[in-house]
Order: sequence, then C-alpha cells, then structure tokens
Amino acid sequence: NLIPFFEQITFSNLFDYNLLPFYFETGLITFIALTIKLLKDKKQEKEEKNILEQQKLKAELLALRTQLNAHFLFNTLNNLYGLAIKKSNLVPKGILMLSEMLNFVLYECTPVTYPLNKELDFINNYIELEKLRYGERLKISIKKDIEYSGKEITPLLLFPFVENSFKHGASKVVNDAWIKIRIKLTANELVFEVENNKAPNDQSVSEKNGGVGLENMRRRLDILYPGRHKLTINSNENTFFICLNITNNQ
Repeated sequence: NLIPFFEQITFSNLFDYNLLPFYFETGLITFIALTIKLLKDKKQEKEEKNILEQQKLKAELLALRTQLNAHFLFNTLNNLYGLAIKKSNLVPKGILMLSEMLNFVLYECTPVTYPLNKELDFINNYIELEKLRYGERLKISIKKDIEYSGKEITPLLLFPFVENSFKHGASKVVNDAWIKIRIKLTANELVFEVENNKAPNDQSVSEKNGGVGLENMRRRLDILYPGRHKLTINSNENTFFICLNITNNQ
C-alpha cells in the first residue's frame, strides 16, 4: 500500500536543502538536452529550407537556360530565312554552322562552368554566322586583354549580350552597322563590354528593359553571382552600351 509512503512525504522532505544540488543538476541537464534538441531541429529545418531553395533555383536556372536556347535558335533561324529569301548560296554553309553551334549548346554547355575560351570561341562562331547575312555593311571589332588564362565561367554567360547587339542593333540599321566588343580579364575581375549603333529613335531596347534576353541574363546573374557582379546598361538615341563586371570569380 503506497498511502503510508505518500503520507510521510512533507514539504520539507521535497525541498530538503541537501537535495538542491540534485535538483539543480537534473534541471540543468534537462535544459541542456532541450536546448540541444531545439538547436538540432532548427538546424535541420534550415538545411531542409536551403535544399528546397537550391532546388528551386536550379529549376529556375534550367527554365532560363531553356528560354535562352530557344531565343538563340529562333533568332538564328530567322537570319537563315533572310538568306533563303535572297536565294543566297550561303544558306547551306549557314545551316552547317548552325548545326555545329546547336551541338555545342546542347552538349558542351552542360557543366556548371567551363573555360572562358570556350565561350569566346562560340561567340566568334556566332559572329561568323551573322556575317553571312550582313556582309560588308557590318563592321565588328573585338579587343581582348586577357592576363589570366585559367578563368572559368557559367556557360553562355556572355553570348546573350553579343546576340542582343545583333538583334536590336545591326538588324535594324540599314547601312554602316557596327558592333564593338571588349573583354578584359585579370585574376580578380572580368569585364565584358558590348556597344553597337542602332536605328535613330529605336525604343525596342531601352536602358530600363533591354529586351527579353537581357531580362533573362539579369536573373541568371542574380542567382549565379549574387553580390559579385555589376551590369551597366546605357542607351541613347544612336547607341546601346552594356558592361558586365564580375569580381572574385573563380
């Protein structure tokens, strides 16, 4: 029978000063255990949230990349269509060049990063393809100042800026179209500039919007190089200029 036992328990028994160390140690251990559990739960919740956020960003990057590829294909096919309308004998060559570029986009651009030289080679190939359409009425200058050869970048990071200069510049200037491309590379900074003339009063690309391709690139830069890039766009009546700076980029 437990009744006699409980009848012997008094207030003074429960709060015997000799038991205070025991109560303190028990309470301290319980507090520490609960604190550790709460911290672990919070850490796990944070990790799960980060994983979900990363998955979301990867999905968004994939969507942006898909949009970028479609944008490139549409513009290039449109250029080949222009050659076909003229019944140009350059169409077969253009189709072959496009095929090689699509192969690059689909199979060479899958890594997270690749050497900068691959991007520059792709840009050069694109320029050669565009020259089939524009011929002598387009002047292009490319200046390279590369001090560091081991740079890697996200695939198709710079190309959309060059593509944009053709779509919104050269394609709308009737005569004497020009595009100037400059790249400067050190161990700590990448600077990429593209400038082109445009048709007077052409508002299709402004400093605010820059077209769908540039909006796509803004978002990609925000995801891939947060706090490490600066995108400057200047547009006036006759020219469009864009400059991308990326710092501390491995």
